Amino acid sequence: MDISTLRLECLFLCLSCLCAHAAEADAAVARDSWIHDLQYCVSDPLLKLDQLLAAQPSWQSFPEEGLNLGFTRQACWLRLVVENHADTPQELLLQERYALIDALSLYRRHDRAWTRQDTGDRRPFSSRSVPHHTLLIPVRLAAHSHETLFVQVVTTSSLQIDPQLVTAEALRAQDALALPALWGFYGFLFCLGLLNFLLALRLRERSYLYLALHTLFLLIFTMSQSGLAAQYLWPDAVELGHLAIPCSLGVLAAFLLAFANRFMQLDATAPNCARAFRGLILLNVLGVVAALFVGYRVAMMGTALLAGLSVAVALGWVVPYVAFVQRLRSARLILIAFSLFLIGATLRILEAFDLVGGGFLTEQGYFVGAMLELIVLSVGLAERIERMRAELAGLNRGLEDKVVERTESLRIARDQAEAANRAKSVFLANVSHEIRTPLNGVIGLTELALRGGSQPLLERIQSSADALLEIVNSLLDFSKIEAGKLELETSAFDLWKLLEDCTTDFAGRASSRGLQLVHSIDNGVPQRVLGDRVRLRQIVVNLLGNAVKFTEQGEIKLVAKGLQTSEAHTRVSISVHDTGIGIPADKLTGICNAFTQVDSSTTRRYGGTGLGLAIASRLLGAMQSQLHCESVEGQGSRFSFSIQFEVEVDSACNWKPHAQLRDVQAALVIKHPEQRAYLNEVLQGWGLKTWSGADPSQLEERLEQGWLKKNGVVLLDAGLPGASSAALRQRLEQCHTPCVTLEPPLLHRVPTDATGIWLETPVRRRKLHRAILQALGVPTEIDAPGTPSPVGAKLRAACVLVVDDEPLNRWVAKTALEQRGLLVTEAEGGLAALRAVQESTIDLVLMDIRMPEMDGIEATRRLKVQKQDLPIIALTAQAIKGDREELLRAGFDDYLSKPIRFGELEILLLKYLAAESAAPDG
Repeated sequence: MDISTLRLECLFLCLSCLCAHAAEADAAVARDSWIHDLQYCVSDPLLKLDQLLAAQPSWQSFPEEGLNLGFTRQACWLRLVVENHADTPQELLLQERYALIDALSLYRRHDRAWTRQDTGDRRPFSSRSVPHHTLLIPVRLAAHSHETLFVQVVTTSSLQIDPQLVTAEALRAQDALALPALWGFYGFLFCLGLLNFLLALRLRERSYLYLALHTLFLLIFTMSQSGLAAQYLWPDAVELGHLAIPCSLGVLAAFLLAFANRFMQLDATAPNCARAFRGLILLNVLGVVAALFVGYRVAMMGTALLAGLSVAVALGWVVPYVAFVQRLRSARLILIAFSLFLIGATLRILEAFDLVGGGFLTEQGYFVGAMLELIVLSVGLAERIERMRAELAGLNRGLEDKVVERTESLRIARDQAEAANRAKSVFLANVSHEIRTPLNGVIGLTELALRGGSQPLLERIQSSADALLEIVNSLLDFSKIEAGKLELETSAFDLWKLLEDCTTDFAGRASSRGLQLVHSIDNGVPQRVLGDRVRLRQIVVNLLGNAVKFTEQGEIKLVAKGLQTSEAHTRVSISVHDTGIGIPADKLTGICNAFTQVDSSTTRRYGGTGLGLAIASRLLGAMQSQLHCESVEGQGSRFSFSIQFEVEVDSACNWKPHAQLRDVQAALVIKHPEQRAYLNEVLQGWGLKTWSGADPSQLEERLEQGWLKKNGVVLLDAGLPGASSAALRQRLEQCHTPCVTLEPPLLHRVPTDATGIWLETPVRRRKLHRAILQALGVPTEIDAPGTPSPVGAKLRAACVLVVDDEPLNRWVAKTALEQRGLLVTEAEGGLAALRAVQESTIDLVLMDIRMPEMDGIEATRRLKVQKQDLPIIALTAQAIKGDREELLRAGFDDYLSKPIRFGELEILLLKYLAAESAAPDG
């Protein structure tokens, strides 16, 4: 069953209920037997009861079908003679079913004085003595009583009166007949309007929108007339209730005309008729605006006349012309619908003006006409949908026939898309350059300060700058991944240092959240490997960042193991464990999708874009690997992967522990078992004889037995209980035993009288090595402030030319080179570089690329003409894949990207400026 058929069936059902309700309600209207006589007279609305009685007007018998005085300025007085023949008092209600009466006042004589009870729609609904959508006044009749009541009815709109005395039970029975059908009618109008509104959004068709708004204001108008709107929509807003009827009448007429104009497509078929429709719409809109400023009586009369007149004009002139002259089927449907609506509305308006008598057709004709109108319009819309489908099918066939003709335009579009991709690549290069240029100064200055013996705060500054650089790289990488242009690089790097750097970057954040962050790198993992260092770091950082973000208590562990080792290749397994919130089983399959987290509440609570795991998963895919996830909701997660590396053959690049550490005794008093086991394994691998435990008292017992008397060191956890830790420190001081204290980052509680050396966790191997040597008094290779780098001893005396238009960048490079014992000459641009090479003996050039007047590429081309064997290294903030190859083709001998990493700079210096004694054999 389609939507149109369902809508028609519901409309017919609602119409049947409405007609049944009307017939039953008319049968229940018969006036109760409590009223013995009922008469009325019409008088001045300001006339009071005592004046009325003194004037002795002529009373007329009240019509059996009710009284309708139309739009009148006079008030109506009713005289009711009521009798109670029962032996008990009766609690009754004086009811007036026409809810649009300004004031209904009941006068009764009591103790020689007249009492008054009031109700009406000029009073807030919440202040009525009896809450009901019709007007009710409670009346109590004594047993065997005979009483004369006076009722004054005043309204500024149509005066329609049909009073009755009913019991509460009779009122409930009346509501049981009337309200279900009435609410069914209103409910269906609401559903029909909502359905048309949704169709308007889906089909992008304004006809449905106009019909939905017409239905909505029809609902407001009919609810206002019945009094239910005052009861449920605005119980305290009296003025809003008075404005709702004339305004909704004018608006629903305007939207009906707008629907007809759009439905018949008059702008294309009959432009003059379309202009006439727009004029009628404007007339109704002006009537609604005027209703906001004129009185209620004028607003009611004006909008009723404008609505009826505009529909009558459309029905009598525009629609017949389009239907019969233009021969539009849609216009004929509109003609039928407008006729039904106009007949019902006309009967209701004529009754309001007291031009026709009351009855079923006049009271319910408007509702019947509106229902029939909606039925016809729904049929018309259903047919139009089918016609649109047929038209779309024809258009599809036509489009298939034009495929060949569109081939050339598609080729042009493809060329334009490729040009746009090239423009995007240029844009990414520009963004990278603009961000990396200031970062070069920040990171370079920080690293220089670190070599000068600064404090741990500078390490965190450098780590933050590195993290910012990684963010920039991640954005660029995700863009390249989405474009399918991700390419991997291969270079030698220290795998141990990379993994330790990753955990150190998150140590402060984990410690501030009360988490234990440890790493474990077994001895089967090679130190120096060949691979894409930047991509591997991205993967590990994303996994650690996720673990810290989604873990509230417990621990996070980074584990690296060597799975296979051959002479040239090795496979390393890396995993990140956490004790966080975990992932439900049904969400594991989609957790690596871009912008995805477990659910929206997780996103709101923990933040993040959801790109981390997506980037990690796609990078691993490019590395011929796969990200695996194991998780238990509420217990934690484990993300793991394995990558094959090529082992660097040159063993001289691998770091080795100091020979004097062999046979040194080391005691580890560390609370966390994972950290204790890992450090114990590292020290044993260096040749130390170790003992480990978590209780300081156990170590004191061993000290009593003479252990660690000479050539020994203690690694002490700063997080141990205060009393036992203090006692052990005192004991170590008495024994003159060196102590290295391990503290979480951000703790900063080193006492002024501290014994030994303090080291932050998670512990790096080289820092631990240096700390133990320092504790034992063995000289280390720590650079003192202002002393040359150890690499300087391996370089020959040479002069390096630094060419860069940024003074800060020149200063950073100059200072780094001078620390390595080299002479430095500066040039602020390409022309100055040419002069410097002519005037001085230059052994190596560091050349920036983007400079004013003459860029680095042009300067290099001219320098190579002057001095073919002069090594020139490109120094650039551009880091997009392909830049290196392009610069080498342009004449550069090598490539160094900004921010400058001094380790990479030293490799290039050794390559081009190594002393003869340091040169490799052969």
